Amino acid sequence: MWKFNKKVIGVDRKTAVREIQKAGYATDPKYANKLITIMDEYNLYQYDTVKGDAGKVPDQKERDINVVSP
Repeated sequence: MWKFNKKVIGVDRKTAVREIQKAGYATDPKYANKLITIMDEYNLYQYDTVKGDAGKVPDQKERDINVVSP
């Protein structure tokens, strides 16, 4: 498992993308912004579903990745 699991599970999609970039997944410094733009442009959130459930993933508040949370 990735060492940043706690930082991406249970957070909003944009925060997860930023955390993945911050962890060194991508070398492009604009990776997160580019991916978020694509996700927004093509409304890719419509495909988010909870495993084992036909419902959509509830929207979550975006959080500031520069703030340490418990």
